[in-house]
Amino acid sequence: HFITIIIIMNIRFHPYFRFRIFILFILFWMLHITFIFLNYELSIMNSIAIIQKQTPIGLIAHRGAPFKHPENSLESFEHALKFTHQIEFDIRFTKDRVPVVFHDGTLERTTNGTGQLCNYTFDEIREFELKSKKKRVDRNRILTFQEMIQFLVTHKIHAKIELKKQTCFPDDYVDELVKTARAHNIQDRIEWCSFHYDFLRRIKRLWPDAKLYINHNECYWISCFINAFPIKAGVAIHYDLLLGWNGWLWVKLFHLVGMKVDAYVIDNREHLKTIMSLGVDDIETNDIE
Repeated sequence: HFITIIIIMNIRFHPYFRFRIFILFILFWMLHITFIFLNYELSIMNSIAIIQKQTPIGLIAHRGAPFKHPENSLESFEHALKFTHQIEFDIRFTKDRVPVVFHDGTLERTTNGTGQLCNYTFDEIREFELKSKKKRVDRNRILTFQEMIQFLVTHKIHAKIELKKQTCFPDDYVDELVKTARAHNIQDRIEWCSFHYDFLRRIKRLWPDAKLYINHNECYWISCFINAFPIKAGVAIHYDLLLGWNGWLWVKLFHLVGMKVDAYVIDNREHLKTIMSLGVDDIETNDIE
């Protein structure tokens, strides 16, 4: 390479063109070295992945077992515990700022109620009954965050808690959740995740040891990394993105910098096998069986 540079610099080009050729060659040389380094690092990561196959991939029950029972219900979570020790649930707030276990902003899909959840007080919300996927109304009631914390403590299980953005409240409602969780000393059993980086950054300030995940369902990998790395968060990636041609590469790169990778929500068995082969750390599914 250096001999080539010397030859180029001695050819009778106009100085302007000779300088540009020199710069282009340097850039090509740097790109070449980068690919050599990347190939070396990926070969190391592949070797590590072979060793890590002895450690099973974590299976997370997404909203419990919604194929069998109403999602985010006590029955759903109890059924999921027959197959895994990790669950995932969502948190929203009622009108009187009571944190409840609920995914949607509205009530129609999963309850016999109507309208925005945040327009009801907790006592009013408690009167609604949850529906199963077959639209059958059960006697299950909407759970509180406090009840779920007690459920985690009683059964000694782990949970991933997703925080939802609510226009009804300022972002400081996250503070109340952190305070409740810390009071029960369960920092080793919970992970916080959200699509909203501000929530996770706020939790990091309040609880430096908190385990965090940034949810990601778009193709902007670089922005995901830029947001996650400073707060030492993992990434929860929609499995569709990992099925693309570069999915395996991003899993390796995230692992290379010490970031865990969670794939969600996989209910197709063939897709499950493909995602498992990429070496992700955890998989979320609705079909826990």
